[in-house]
Amino acid sequence: MYLSDYFFAQVALDESISSSYRKLLNVLESCIELHGRILVAAKRYYFGVGGGTTSFIDFIEKAKSPFICKTIVSITDGESNI
Repeated sequence: MYLSDYFFAQVALDESISSSYRKLLNVLESCIELHGRILVAAKRYYFGVGGGTTSFIDFIEKAKSPFICKTIVSITDGESNI
């Protein structure tokens, strides 16, 4: 049994974006249903290791992925990490 044997209507990711965007995108594309939804909770930028939601969205758009990216909430309270 492999992950590729299953398709999911919804996938949730938390703090899981690093600089290996291609690998993450491949996994998501292989396991999400046609009209599925992927929810990501992460920082816009990770200091030191790089990556984050901003550059991940740029990567998805440049990769001509079938996914549509939309920011639902962005916390800019001056106290939280970005």
